[in-house]
Amino acid sequence: MQKHYPHLKKITPNDFLLNLINHHLNQILACHSKILAFRMDFDYQRGTNRFIRNSSAEIQDDLRELTQAIMNLPGVTGIFWVLEWTSEGAVHAHAIFYLNAQEHQKSFPFILQTGELWHQITHGEGKYQRCRPNEYHQDNINNIVEYHNNEAIDSLRRIASYLTKEDQKNGYPIWGCNEVPPPARQGRPRKYISS
Repeated sequence: MQKHYPHLKKITPNDFLLNLINHHLNQILACHSKILAFRMDFDYQRGTNRFIRNSSAEIQDDLRELTQAIMNLPGVTGIFWVLEWTSEGAVHAHAIFYLNAQEHQKSFPFILQTGELWHQITHGEGKYQRCRPNEYHQDNINNIVEYHNNEAIDSLRRIASYLTKEDQKNGYPIWGCNEVPPPARQGRPRKYISS
């Protein structure tokens, strides 16, 4: 695995997570020539039983169930999530999802489906937030990324790196992702463009 992936300059990444999330992205790009990503955050509504319990094991179970459910949707190629704790000690999760952009050019329908799945899995106790790019950010998650466009891939790597920040992990990273199958041996061989 590469050791020096690009990351947001405003964070101090956890090297293990940074390499892991990039390895996951590399596997997805090996299988799909075009991908579209979106980011979401997940936690529980204040005052609910899940919020009061504040259990990292419970949110992990819920996120694993979400991972299985979302991976059954046509065109979803990957999910990677990490847990963090707020300054008040409440557990929450950051996640990045990948779609096959040969089939889908818009992420919004998947954001709505993912949010509905989260509500079902948490029996109405969960809440989610779609993470939108700010105008001042150089990187835009709404862009389709092609396997040969190193600039676009590096931009997506910087966006994904937010999940790897050392802050709010309480000294140990807790993460999860789908298994990416090996690339299919069909279709035209790829021609890599050197830059």
